[in-house]
Amino acid sequence: MESVCVNCNESGETTMMMTKIPMFKEVILISFYCPHCGYKNSEATFGGKINDYATRVELNVIRPEDFKRDCIRSEFCSIRIPELDFEIPCVKKGSINTIEGFISNAIDDLQSD
Repeated sequence: MESVCVNCNESGETTMMMTKIPMFKEVILISFYCPHCGYKNSEATFGGKINDYATRVELNVIRPEDFKRDCIRSEFCSIRIPELDFEIPCVKKGSINTIEGFISNAIDDLQSD
């Protein structure tokens, strides 16, 4: 569907898709792209019932290709890298990215502040 770009106020395209991720839950994927300024954004909103209890997931990044692993992050999730004493706090929206993407976004946010 057509929607307004928050970056340049021109018309861009929003795509929505509902999917069920095996051993996880239903997720609504939302992506936006503006052909005028190149701005893009993606978001994951969780559909269905929220679990009664939290789940802790650990990933050991050992090889360079591990940074390319796709992850879904809920709005309640924080990301910790204990070896660096670094934490990416919870955000107000869920998202899908690679491990490298989450770290790159955190670096960009720190540099912009």
